[in-house]
Amino acid sequence: MTKRSVRPATSSDAAAIAAMAQEFFTEVFNACALPAAHPLRAQVLTQTRQMWEETLAGNRPAQGQTLVALEEQTPVGFIAYSHAPALELEQPSGRVIPAGQEISSLYVHRSFRRIGHASRLLAALVDTLHPESMRLWVAPE
Repeated sequence: MTKRSVRPATSSDAAAIAAMAQEFFTEVFNACALPAAHPLRAQVLTQTRQMWEETLAGNRPAQGQTLVALEEQTPVGFIAYSHAPALELEQPSGRVIPAGQEISSLYVHRSFRRIGHASRLLAALVDTLHPESMRLWVAPE
């Protein structure tokens, strides 16, 4: 039986997480029909690895924390999150979303989707932090 688990990311996970983040950005660029030669592609893909190395080394504390999903001992997904203050919605409702956690990234490698890794990542976040609210912003389309 395959061992699937979740643990906090460490600096040794930077290359694997950066590679998955690059896959994610490539999927987004392709879905948006961004031309392969567009300078934004090269800029984002080049900066992704450095950003994750800095983040996981603790040099970017504002970036929050990251958990990795493992298949055996191999990172196959990740969730990055940070503290989110209370947010008052615009009128007419005036409702307040309580302070909690905001998910900035949730990605599972395409070869390991539909087997529970994303669910495990979300459950680990909830079980560890017990946030009053969780936010994940997505585009309507």
